[in-house]
Amino acid sequence: MTKRELIEVVPESTANKAPKYWKSLDHLSFGSDYQDSAHREFLTELKESTGVQRRDMLKLMGASFALAGVSTACVRRPEEHILPYAKQPELVPGVPDYYATVIPGAMGAEGLLVESHEGRPTKIEGNPSHYASGGASSTHAQASVLELYDPNRSTGPQKREGGALKASDWASYDKAIAELVSASSKNQGKGLAFLVDGSEQPTRDRLLKEVQAKLPQAKMYRWDSLSLNNTQAGAETVFGGGARVHYDLANAKRILTLEADLFALSPESLKNAADYASGRRLDSGEDVGEMNRLYSVEGLYSLTGTNADHRLRLPSSHIGGFLQALALDLFNNQKLAWPASLGDESAKAAFLGSFKAGKLDDKANKFLTALAKDLASHGGASVIAVGEHQPAGVHALAAVLNIALEGFGETFSVSVPKSAKPAVEAAEGEDAPAQPAFAAAAVSASQQLNNLKDALGKGSVKTLVVLGGNPAVTAGAGFAEAMAKASSVIHYGLYADETAALSSWHAPLTHFLEAWGDARAYDGQASVIQPLIEPLHGARSDIELLSQWVGGKLTKGHELVKATWSLGSKDWRAALHDGLLSNTNREELKTARANLSAVQGVAAKLSAPEVSSTAIELVITPDLKVLDGRHSNLGWLQELPDPITKLTWDNAVLVSPALAKQMGLTNKVAKNAYNAEELKIEVNGNSISIPSFVLPGLAENTVVVHTGYGRQRAGDIGDGVGVSVAPLLSGKAYEVLTGAKLSRTGKTLILASTQDHFSMDNNPYQEITHFNSDNAINPKKDRNQMRSQTASDYKANPKKSGKHDLGVSLLQVINNKLSEKPIQMVDDPFDYNQGQQWGMTIDLNSCLGCGACIVACQAENNIPVVGREQVLMGRELHWNRSDRYFSGDVNDPTTGTMPVSCLHCENAPCEPVCPVAATVHGTEGLNTMVYNRCIGTRYCANNCPVKTRRFNYFDYSDTGNVYVPEDKSNRLIIKSMQHNPDVTVRYRGVMEKCTYCTQRIQEAKMVAKRKGEDPRNLPDGAVTPACAQTCATGAVSFGNINNKKSQVAKMKKVDRNYELLKELNIRPRTSYLAKVRNLNPELAS
Repeated sequence: MTKRELIEVVPESTANKAPKYWKSLDHLSFGSDYQDSAHREFLTELKESTGVQRRDMLKLMGASFALAGVSTACVRRPEEHILPYAKQPELVPGVPDYYATVIPGAMGAEGLLVESHEGRPTKIEGNPSHYASGGASSTHAQASVLELYDPNRSTGPQKREGGALKASDWASYDKAIAELVSASSKNQGKGLAFLVDGSEQPTRDRLLKEVQAKLPQAKMYRWDSLSLNNTQAGAETVFGGGARVHYDLANAKRILTLEADLFALSPESLKNAADYASGRRLDSGEDVGEMNRLYSVEGLYSLTGTNADHRLRLPSSHIGGFLQALALDLFNNQKLAWPASLGDESAKAAFLGSFKAGKLDDKANKFLTALAKDLASHGGASVIAVGEHQPAGVHALAAVLNIALEGFGETFSVSVPKSAKPAVEAAEGEDAPAQPAFAAAAVSASQQLNNLKDALGKGSVKTLVVLGGNPAVTAGAGFAEAMAKASSVIHYGLYADETAALSSWHAPLTHFLEAWGDARAYDGQASVIQPLIEPLHGARSDIELLSQWVGGKLTKGHELVKATWSLGSKDWRAALHDGLLSNTNREELKTARANLSAVQGVAAKLSAPEVSSTAIELVITPDLKVLDGRHSNLGWLQELPDPITKLTWDNAVLVSPALAKQMGLTNKVAKNAYNAEELKIEVNGNSISIPSFVLPGLAENTVVVHTGYGRQRAGDIGDGVGVSVAPLLSGKAYEVLTGAKLSRTGKTLILASTQDHFSMDNNPYQEITHFNSDNAINPKKDRNQMRSQTASDYKANPKKSGKHDLGVSLLQVINNKLSEKPIQMVDDPFDYNQGQQWGMTIDLNSCLGCGACIVACQAENNIPVVGREQVLMGRELHWNRSDRYFSGDVNDPTTGTMPVSCLHCENAPCEPVCPVAATVHGTEGLNTMVYNRCIGTRYCANNCPVKTRRFNYFDYSDTGNVYVPEDKSNRLIIKSMQHNPDVTVRYRGVMEKCTYCTQRIQEAKMVAKRKGEDPRNLPDGAVTPACAQTCATGAVSFGNINNKKSQVAKMKKVDRNYELLKELNIRPRTSYLAKVRNLNPELAS
């Protein structure tokens, strides 16, 4: 019986039953279009690309890894002394060195360890000594090594001539700057303005102060589209100027996020993720009492919201009213004590009397009441976090409630700069001690941008220096026109981007892996940025360029950084080795004081405008991958599926199912693609047209668009990808606009969404070709790949998730009878109970679905970018995918994420079907690929029930002795500079998949041999695959499953552990721990 014949005889209630966990609306409906897409694993209607498409694809191949015009022979080490993290500098061919550094960012620097092979940075990991990373790393940090080798980076100074930028040289630039500095000195810098990005870099800040001291009438503006304007204003309203709030989720048992994406678009996101996950680890049902509980209230669907135990959909503009209602309930109904540090009862009455509680429906009121009880009953272990989309008043009110919930010093802390010394004012009463006055709040980044625009418009800025960033795109409508009014514009940046195109001079900046510098994390922790390679294009760092404005001549970055810190030799070496500068953190406030009058002032401004189908709420937010467009030219990030929508190479306006139905949208999945109707968005007199994407979980009349797309001068990868939302922006990447109108344009566009790619069927009979379903055991029961329980259910039935759904392996049913044991698909040549046997567990209760593991795997294993056209054919090459599942109400679902890669099955279905034994089993349990044997039949991929094998339809590697077009060949001259030399680069016609990072296993064995230890008995932790190493939450455990003391062996004994597709008797080495949701009993229904 064939598989198709089997489908026909399976009862309809089984074959077409709506799944409990579904990946998309099409999957839920299980219509014919979805079934056709899901079952057509290899598309047959292949067409020859047009010439333009072919050239674009060849550019993509090269830009994935290449840098034009430089050869590997030109790799140069920095002249100054740099110090590796693990050992003294000693170049041993084939043995990598690791160097500590940091990547600057608008939300604080991230501590890194950079792997270097013979002077080539190839891979980035987190620095375990740095508080903000703790050994993990973000997707953006992982992809930054690709940016280093981007062939579209600026290769030299450019000067505007004849209305366009023309190539120049450093000598000409130096002469022009010397003349400009001389002229500025004569009028003390009048008419000179600097626009600097939002990252904190001490040496750069020192030089900017020296510039202003030398040119006192020069103006300094600090702005970044990712700046946390509302977050900063809210904290400073309560605690005074310079204040920052830091969350400690490890101490929080009850967490409420108000549109705060703590695990993605927030400061200290890696630390937040790790702290949160520490409260979700369960070794048995008895541990559920120690679990934290996460509530989320939001209009969009954030990564944090997808992990919430309870989530309330509410328009973003109504969240302020919700918080005021919560405050009233906490104090009036739950009798939350008013802290003495906030004043007396009269202060309390005045404070609460100023609130305007929002109008909530029955569901929201029930949610609020249960939430208030839960928060109040966990005093000292509750915290409320607010996202940047919310106005300052919401942030300020949440901070006061956090104090009242006794969270100060427990679930959150407040820091101020060490230099901040508030004035002392007399307290009331003769004997009362003096109290420090609240420091004045700083001018927000958005206000500084507005001030600059006004100055440009008035003509008072003659020369504008743009140091980092791309304000012509990200500063919103009108800034480019204002910038044109300056007599000259000097742009410093990695790329000759849209802002550079409007400038008089463009000078290329070094990548952070090429330059000396320093940067601060969000808590003020400073670190030295040390280069791993000489600038590939002779670019200069920002501090070197600024030194010309201070002293009139160029000073090396190494000297500038050392001058900032004035450290002795021993301390300097320690700073380079550890990646940390001691005693540089901000000062933590010791007492909880709040400026209640200021909080009342900003809270009074909160409002709840009408939100309806005729007055749509539009939420604009940075893209989780390319942010505001600064990473648009990184193929790894463009091809990384969005954690929630699974879109790649595109952005869209996200629409709720209810609104889509009301508008009559006909969006659907079709042959690996997503057919999307185009919508026109009109708001505040501006408009854009953009494809739509129907996403469950959004507030009904709230739509969401992401920034970072529609670039025109990003480079070969990013140009023309997606739709620009710049016409709707006002200088911030976080916007909530009300009164928007949506209309259909009549066009249907195609989006590259991977949400239904490589789907595993919920119907187990799809996988068996010799099984007689007429006498099937329990034929109507589906299997669930994604498994979850409530905490109460897990405590009562701890082994429930570990049991496979069908109750019996299908392979035990032979001739309609139940055999004593499953049939053996392959004769085992090894005894897997002996020796070193590798295995993995993935804890779904810890996995957040961020996608960092996908990029880490891509960087580690030389996985190419295939491009949009190939993704639309279902040909992406990621070894690891992250399946996102919905369950429940289509408008208000719960969500779970399940990473899936090769399971390394002991009974691997892929092995017996290969005619040339290209996929075989090793003595230590790995399902391995012998690339030189593979002839590309793809039988193994067809026989893989989890769909984790990938086929190279094209030669992305410039190997294989095949013809390579000249334009591609030139771009691939030094592709190997980013490549991991320990991993074979595959070529056309070869199958590939997850290897458990076998190169790391071999490296650990060689290290053991050099130490005189037994390589066949490596200690636990000696091998960490790339996915496990980058994971902030520790969701992935790997090691020797025969070592009973190993972490992975312990995890496999946890009650929640289950094997994917166990009923097929494939005996996977990778197993999963079911997700547990800690529901509030009052909301469990």
